[in-house]
Amino acid sequence: MRNILSTVLIKNELKNDPELKISKMRFETLSQGIEQLFSSEIKSTYFIGYTREGSKTNKGKLYDKYCNIRKEMKKISPITVTSTNHQHDFSPNVMSDGIEFNEEICWLKNNTEPNETVYSYWKLTAPYRLGSSFENALSMFPALTLSSLGPSLIESDFNYLYPSKTMALLSKFELFIQSFRKYIDDNNINFGTKGLEYIAELNNPKRPGNEVYAALWLLPLIFQPLCVKLTKTNNKKSSWRPSKVEQACSFIRFINNINDVKNTHESIVKKAITFGLTVQPYILIVGSIFEEINSEERIQSFLVINSTNYKLETPLKAVDTCFKSFFTLNYKYPVEGEQVWGFIQKYFFEINTDTDKCFPQMDTIINDLRNCN
Repeated sequence: MRNILSTVLIKNELKNDPELKISKMRFETLSQGIEQLFSSEIKSTYFIGYTREGSKTNKGKLYDKYCNIRKEMKKISPITVTSTNHQHDFSPNVMSDGIEFNEEICWLKNNTEPNETVYSYWKLTAPYRLGSSFENALSMFPALTLSSLGPSLIESDFNYLYPSKTMALLSKFELFIQSFRKYIDDNNINFGTKGLEYIAELNNPKRPGNEVYAALWLLPLIFQPLCVKLTKTNNKKSSWRPSKVEQACSFIRFINNINDVKNTHESIVKKAITFGLTVQPYILIVGSIFEEINSEERIQSFLVINSTNYKLETPLKAVDTCFKSFFTLNYKYPVEGEQVWGFIQKYFFEINTDTDKCFPQMDTIINDLRNCN
C-alpha cells in the first residue's frame, strides 16, 4: 500500500509538468502530509533529504518512485529546456541543491581527464549547472581552464541552451560580408586612412580569410559610442563616453607580437580597475593580414577569460566562442562594447532575452544590413 500511495502521489505531481521536476521542498511537504493524514505512517519512510552532515543521498519511497517513473517517462519523451533570459532563469534539474548530479559535479570539480568522462559528465550535468542558482565558473571546474577542453565545454553548454543556434555565426558570416560591403558603399562610411586598407581586403582579399579579418576589424567602427554610467571604487558615480577605438578594443584587440599578450592583459585589468569595472571575456588577434608571412601561424586567435587564454582556430571561431561564453558562464558584455556584442546576438544568433538593452542605432543597422541582401 505504501508503494501504491507513492506511485499515485508522484504520478499526480508529474502529470502537468513537462520538465518532470519535483523540488526538495515539495518532497518534504508530501511526506509531512502523509504523516499527518495516516497515523500509522512517519515521514522518513517517504523522504529523507540530502544533508552535508547526515544522509549523503536522497532516500525514501517517494524519491525512489520519482526516480523510477521519471526515468521511464524520459524514454518516451525526452525533456528539453530552453531559456530566453541571459541569466538562464529556469529551475535547476530536480533538486535546488543538485543532488541528482552530486557525484558527477564532485568529479568535475576535481578532474580534467579522461576527456571522454569530462564530456559525458559535462553534458549530463548541464540542466543543473546552467540553472539560475548555480555558479558555472572557471574557478569551480578545472577542465574549463584548459585550452584543449574549455572551448568545447562552452560550446556544449551553449548547444544545450540554444540547440538550433550553435552554427548561427559561422554559417551566416559569408552572407553578412556581402551585405556589409554594400552597406558600407550605400552609406559612404569613412573609416579613416587606415580603414582603406581593410576595405580593400574586404572587397578583394589577397589571401583566403583576409575578408573575415577585415570585416571583424571594421564592424565595431560603424557604431557611434554611447555614454556609459560608472561607479568608481570611491562609490562616486560618473559617466564615460568611450572613443571608437576603445569600443572596438572591447570587441577585439589586435596586436602584432605574441610577446605583448601579457602586457596587453595587464593594461586591460588596470584600466578596468580605474573605471570601477570588471574585465569581461575578450578576444586577442595576434598578427596582421598585411604582413608577408607564409606561415600558417601568421594570425593567431585567442579568447581570454580571467587569466585563461584559449587558442582558437580562426578569428571568427574566437568571436563565436567568446559570445557563447557570455551565456554559458553568465558574464556581461563589456560596457563599452554592448552595442557590438548586442549586434552579434541579434543579427546572427537572433536571440532575445529579458535583460537586453535597447539600442536604436543597433536596430537600425541590423535592419539596413538585412535590406542589403
